[in-house]
Amino acid sequence: RVLDDGFDLAHLDLSDRYADNGFDISSESGIPDDDPTYEGGDWHGTETAGVIAATGFNATGVIGVCPECTILPVRLIGGGGPTTLYSSGSAVAAALEWAVDQGADVINNSWGPPDGNALDPDHDMALWPRADGDRPAGVLPQVLADALSYAVTLGRGGKGCVITWSSG
Repeated sequence: RVLDDGFDLAHLDLSDRYADNGFDISSESGIPDDDPTYEGGDWHGTETAGVIAATGFNATGVIGVCPECTILPVRLIGGGGPTTLYSSGSAVAAALEWAVDQGADVINNSWGPPDGNALDPDHDMALWPRADGDRPAGVLPQVLADALSYAVTLGRGGKGCVITWSSG
């Protein structure tokens, strides 16, 4: 499962890799729908899905690291994402829980919070880094902590989902 921005569902290397359903929670309205298609320049989800699962040996594009995997596209950060993306954590929590409920084995988040306090884009950057060189950890909203716990304990039939995040 890929939580990112938009996806090109007709991409030649990926159209056979996508699950029948998708999820879009990126709108400002906060009302999710089932269309994770990219809009404008938010095509990073397609690139990420290609690295993961692009069909191989078809004389088109590249081959993904898992060319027979199924991608469940979740458009979370398209158009900048919902206004609550970094503040309440509810959008990320909803996306994680939805992916788990759809049978996710691995949840890839090829995005991350802005620099600064992990969940507050308006955080005072003058506090970073601390005198000892470390960066203070942001406090996870409870709804997001609960969603992560749900994924790693109940996903994959109780084995837990593997969750990866962007490193930079």
